[in-house]
Amino acid sequence: MVQSHENFEVALSNDPSQIRALALLAKDFRSTNLAKAQEIAETCLRLIGESALYPHEKALALTTLGICNRFNGNPQKALEQFSEAQSLYLSLNDLFNVADSYLKLGSVYRYLTDYQNALQCYEKGLAMFRQLNDANGTAIWATSFTLSLITPARLNAIKKASRSTFHLATIRALPQPLPISP
Repeated sequence: MVQSHENFEVALSNDPSQIRALALLAKDFRSTNLAKAQEIAETCLRLIGESALYPHEKALALTTLGICNRFNGNPQKALEQFSEAQSLYLSLNDLFNVADSYLKLGSVYRYLTDYQNALQCYEKGLAMFRQLNDANGTAIWATSFTLSLITPARLNAIKKASRSTFHLATIRALPQPLPISP
């Protein structure tokens, strides 16, 4: 296995056009195997090194690592990686991924109970998605739903609450489901 992994890296370094495929492969593993996603993203970044030739692939790999670190309990590292990825996306004028980065940053700030920064990130992401007139509406819906959970009116109370109290307050604030009729 190690031999084939090393051969894979050698082949990629000899054919850099495959770096995009590697970054996309890491992205695909995010939903099924975080450890594999992290391994592939780290390989991608190692192959890119300090080269300025692959900014989109580097941003994609950094985003994957940010997600891995967020879910593996390293939120500070996730903030760094999401911020670096966002800077790269901004330099590429990839506004959809800049907006998406705001959502990812917001989720980490929310995890850290930094609700003020979380709210600012969610609002910036939502505003950008609206400017982009996101066709499928998924991103706007997700951001709007998240914003409905952290409104400015509730922000002061939420900042004082613990994480478990925050989740309980969030659940209580949601619209109650309609009763099911027999």
